[in-house]
Amino acid sequence: MSIVVAMTRTNSLIEESLSIIKRVLGCYKNPAMACSFGKDSMVLLHILINNGIKLPIIFYRDPWWPQKYKFADGIIYEWGLEVYDYPPSAITMWE
Repeated sequence: MSIVVAMTRTNSLIEESLSIIKRVLGCYKNPAMACSFGKDSMVLLHILINNGIKLPIIFYRDPWWPQKYKFADGIIYEWGLEVYDYPPSAITMWE
């Protein structure tokens, strides 16, 4: 597969995804995005921001991956994100 064909296919998928996202966002008064700052969340976040869609972020910060939080904190700061950070409670961690 050539790069041109791959990029055309990728752009088509992005446009289709944006169409679905915009349709769904139109159904809600105060939408937000749950984000782990992993690869999949970062791709979606990048697509949204590059297309002028800036949503509040809900980030569930568990205690097991401190290196991930350094990355997440950098992205939050650099991209100027509105983030609601919810650390797990002791009850949810052990149930």
